[in-house]
Amino acid sequence: MLISGVNDWLADPDDVDILRSQLSVRPLKDYVISFQLWNHADFLVGTNRGREQNSIILQWLYEFFGNVAHDHHYNNKTLDLLH
Repeated sequence: MLISGVNDWLADPDDVDILRSQLSVRPLKDYVISFQLWNHADFLVGTNRGREQNSIILQWLYEFFGNVAHDHHYNNKTLDLLH
């Protein structure tokens, strides 16, 4: 899985394109965050990371693993948001 941003000052889109071209295996998912104010630090501390990044990751996990948390009787309200 690859997540990048259009305004990432540390890994700008050109650098991410170079990375993509050098990968020996194509990522299962490749998502570009289009929010113009998003940058590299936002991946860790951004106030919008839940909406811009974490929700995408949770969707992918749900696609790949299904409703594992509920199947194993875990109580995770975050996964409930995916329904």
